[in-house]
Amino acid sequence: MEPTADDDAAAVVAAAAAETQAPPSESISFDRLTRTDHRKADQFRQFHCEQGILKQADGSARFKHGHTSVLTAVFGPMACTRTSQERIDGPFVEVVFNSAVDDDSQKNKECSEVLRRTFEPVLLRSLHPRTLLRIVVQVIKDDGAVLAVATNSVCMALLDAGYPMKSFVVGVSCLLAPKSTTVDPTRLEEQAGGVRACFLYLGIRTW
Repeated sequence: MEPTADDDAAAVVAAAAAETQAPPSESISFDRLTRTDHRKADQFRQFHCEQGILKQADGSARFKHGHTSVLTAVFGPMACTRTSQERIDGPFVEVVFNSAVDDDSQKNKECSEVLRRTFEPVLLRSLHPRTLLRIVVQVIKDDGAVLAVATNSVCMALLDAGYPMKSFVVGVSCLLAPKSTTVDPTRLEEQAGGVRACFLYLGIRTW
């Protein structure tokens, strides 16, 4: 019997269970030249990526921006579990997004849909018709810019799975505050106020 989305999600959650929530920064002031973590407004946090860390998945990656960490597993292409999932022009893309802290099902559904609509057009769909591609995204630690980190994690997991794509996808988060604009904001900076925006860019074409 084919594993269900819940089974795959449970495997990813179990792999991330040992991780704990990173403590937030002490305070934040947008009036300062540098932020509490000593970055300037246009500086990103340190990036870190690991691939192939989940052996039961066809592809996996953990991507970090500072303390924010997202683990993604890719399962497929595989046989569709329901006839309604079969698409003659390509795979049925299913994204399961699980947040780290709160159990906001509506927010999880919105993030799942954003990621699905982002990656579905960049897949070389005609190579795998009538198949299922399942992407499970587990937020391990949320210290800000989580959608951008999730986007980068999904892209690296698809690359690890060897899934053919037209282009790479890169996510970048920004925070528009009254007196400054900052990139890659922390969770505390996001909570301090301002307009949050996540920009998704297509990278180098691969065909």
